[in-house]
Amino acid sequence: MAGAWQRLCFADIQLIDDNTLEIVADEYVELSSAMLDEYFDFLRAHLQPPRLILANKRHAYTYTFEAQRRLVENEEIFATAVVVYTPMQSATTQALSKMTPHVEWNMRLFEQRDAALAWLHQQRDRYPQSA
Repeated sequence: MAGAWQRLCFADIQLIDDNTLEIVADEYVELSSAMLDEYFDFLRAHLQPPRLILANKRHAYTYTFEAQRRLVENEEIFATAVVVYTPMQSATTQALSKMTPHVEWNMRLFEQRDAALAWLHQQRDRYPQSA
């Protein structure tokens, strides 16, 4: 059911289903707060809760400090699976998750895309249903 890839100013996004998308940021981009505004607007316009993100770290990229904080503190995203390809990507992603210790970020690292998608679908099943 995956859709065509769509373009943001800093990344490619593919809608996987009504709740899930995959994002691949551009090589060497520094994600800013303004870029996150575009990303969050896209999430709200195209995904239904629970919003599930597969962040594919195919390319190397960085975040401004404000963008890092906003990404971790965003409450509209229910779960994030990050596909990493190198030990450095794993270490930097884990460091990002520890930036805001007061926030519990539902994020997990994977070395394989299929395992990341399976985990996201398990997280969808854990999402509290409204009465």
